[in-house]
Amino acid sequence: MKQSQAMKYVQAIAPAVVDGATATAIEVDTLGFEYLTIVVQLGVMDDALTALKLTESDVSGSGYTDVDDADFSSDSTLPTAGEDGKNFGFHVNLQNRKRYMKVVAAAGATGAGAAIAALAILSEAKIVPSDAASRGLTREVTVVS
Repeated sequence: MKQSQAMKYVQAIAPAVVDGATATAIEVDTLGFEYLTIVVQLGVMDDALTALKLTESDVSGSGYTDVDDADFSSDSTLPTAGEDGKNFGFHVNLQNRKRYMKVVAAAGATGAGAAIAALAILSEAKIVPSDAASRGLTREVTVVS
């Protein structure tokens, strides 16, 4: 089994255009994994993001608090208008973290908004995923040669 087949892929933000609002985040359950990478993918950026950070909770659906050092606004590096097609990443060691993670991404309202999506990649599994569904995929193809 290849290393990429031992990971789980979870949609963290479904692709959408956000205009003067916060993107609808999808809760990521990290149970059974030691490491999390979230890739935030930007499309057409007519507006800058006004927030891009990670939050966490011990309880599904509520009680989210900010993850220390996981906020792009803390050092003024939020994605700006015109950063079309760029990727931004979060890398999180899940030891001593809460079980559930969410991305908070919001865009300004001066233009036509910002196209955004996010993919969570869970790795270092305690029990290795064995098929497409357990890897978070609808279907998969493996090319051997």
